[in-house]
Amino acid sequence: MTTTIAGSVFQDFNANGIVDAGEGLPNVTVFLDENGDGLPSGVEQITLTDANGFGAFDFNGLPAGTFGLNIVTPPGFTQSALLPQSFTIDGVADGIPALFNVPIVSSGIPPIAPPPNIFLTGNVQGVAFVDNNADGVYDPTTEPTLPGVTVGLDLNNDGEISGSEPTDITNEAGFYAIQQVFPSEFIKQVLNPSGFDSTTDNPQVIGVTAGVTTFSPEGLVIPDSVYGFVIEDLNGNGFPDPNEPGIEGIEVLLDDGSSTTTDSDGFYVFDGLDTEVGGGNDPQNPFDQFVNDNPGDFDELFSGFTVEVSPSTDAFLITSPVPPAVDTPGVFGVGIGPGESAQVNFTLVLAPPGGIGLIPNSIGGLVFEDFNANGFLDFDPITGAGDNPISGAELFLDLDFDGEKGDDEPVTTTDSFGNFVFFNVPPSLVDPITGVAIDPYVVRAEAPDDAENLTTPFLQSRY
Repeated sequence: MTTTIAGSVFQDFNANGIVDAGEGLPNVTVFLDENGDGLPSGVEQITLTDANGFGAFDFNGLPAGTFGLNIVTPPGFTQSALLPQSFTIDGVADGIPALFNVPIVSSGIPPIAPPPNIFLTGNVQGVAFVDNNADGVYDPTTEPTLPGVTVGLDLNNDGEISGSEPTDITNEAGFYAIQQVFPSEFIKQVLNPSGFDSTTDNPQVIGVTAGVTTFSPEGLVIPDSVYGFVIEDLNGNGFPDPNEPGIEGIEVLLDDGSSTTTDSDGFYVFDGLDTEVGGGNDPQNPFDQFVNDNPGDFDELFSGFTVEVSPSTDAFLITSPVPPAVDTPGVFGVGIGPGESAQVNFTLVLAPPGGIGLIPNSIGGLVFEDFNANGFLDFDPITGAGDNPISGAELFLDLDFDGEKGDDEPVTTTDSFGNFVFFNVPPSLVDPITGVAIDPYVVRAEAPDDAENLTTPFLQSRY
């Protein structure tokens, strides 16, 4: 008797069929496939696995019925043969959850069969992560993982990892696993990617126990840096999703006047930034010395930087970050302590000139100069003159219906093609009987000085 379906999505490194710590995959899309098409849709229940090391998910409060469980397999992994999986729920509260764990494997790392003497050996597993606050502790909610990092056991203590010594490379999710190691103490060493410093001990002495998996994370940071990705937001939801590609050649600006462009993966980085608190090395200023020695207690005093994305064409619209999260779309402020880093991602949606396309949870349209004052975008049948799009026109969502732009009301401006869009707008409540919106959105335009007369009524929208 239950109203819950729960479980984990994990990579079974040691092939024991159990979700061990560190095997869970974070941010995997899990959904209840009501229409059986194998894809998540807006009307189906969807969640993401958490980042606690077990890749857990749950669907609570389900009514009685049969549900098909499925996942969106991350890039580089093989679809599980156990999916889709069907569950029948009786809808009775306080029952035992229907538990189902989903093992998937990376296409580049085949599953390892347990050896006959599995209880005579142990495993070393862990995650390589970007340690933004340089504290040596993995925070899965704010610190991304790193694929492609080599971790090995330096058996002869010569400071190098040779071909005969056990190694592994972190997979797409940032996890590594060195299997079937005989019990002893070993020197574990990480080959840092270019530009990264270690924030956890490297090299580090670790102990391996028979029949036990030792979890050992690897903290890495590009000190004094701001970095991130510019991503094509294929579904327009303002979040980087696993199947969305980076955009090459997008300019990113820093408020100190420097700029860079994204590489083929959409990645950018500003490093070598001045993050020191003034006077920190002055023996006559013990307070500043104390601040630098205790960075976690004084975040508000750290150096502030403003990062801005500059799309190469008006066909790209900024979906994140946008107001009210920031004051200006595509401009984000960050604070960085000495030796720390910060990740700032931007998402852009590709919209063709003349229309924003269909973007989920958005309201958009066109502002134009209506020469014949008929309220439609068209051509004057007498003069043949076409209605011109107006760029730089300001619009806002009048959430309180007072006709005035409030400080907390979303604002946007039209691009050079006259397009405007408000992203991530919560759906309106709709009367289930009449189908009429109970709380429609009102879009108002601030008319420019040379075109003050509005020929269309203010837009009242719902979706």
